[in-house]
Amino acid sequence: FKVESYLLITRIAAYDRLQRRFSFVARFKTMTNSEIQESAKTLLRHYSNDLEESLPEKMIHFSALLKQHNFNRECSIEIQMFKFINENKLMSAFPNVSVVLRIYLCLMISNCSGDHSFSVLKRVKNHLRSSMSQQRLNSLALHCIENEILTNEDTGDVIKSLAFSKSRKHDI
Repeated sequence: FKVESYLLITRIAAYDRLQRRFSFVARFKTMTNSEIQESAKTLLRHYSNDLEESLPEKMIHFSALLKQHNFNRECSIEIQMFKFINENKLMSAFPNVSVVLRIYLCLMISNCSGDHSFSVLKRVKNHLRSSMSQQRLNSLALHCIENEILTNEDTGDVIKSLAFSKSRKHDI
């Protein structure tokens, strides 16, 4: 009981710290530029290895852009902002804002999925050892690392080439 209660208290404190760091992202439309700048500087101090010094200015610019756009109230504002950046191809204009949103959106998922990680991890490792070779694992890791390049490539030609070569039973 003591361990479970302590972990719960620790998690609540961690979620509270995360909420304080990232809460300004959802309130862009109602915040002043100085408030956005201070909040972004605070976030920059905690994630200095992942974010650039230009984050406060980019956040202010992005908030001005968002004030012209109306979001749906049914879905999370952070998810909609991330989709807005991707759909309008603004990733190169706001790379730091994209990183902030990705960090925030992934933190909760990775923490929630970590609850059963030890019991599930053992089964996953056994399954991967029995069904996947080292070469395939290396290829999957390379795909994961080079994800941005893969999403921009047209896979239709590659699929046609592989289908043709497989139908003729040639080695690639």
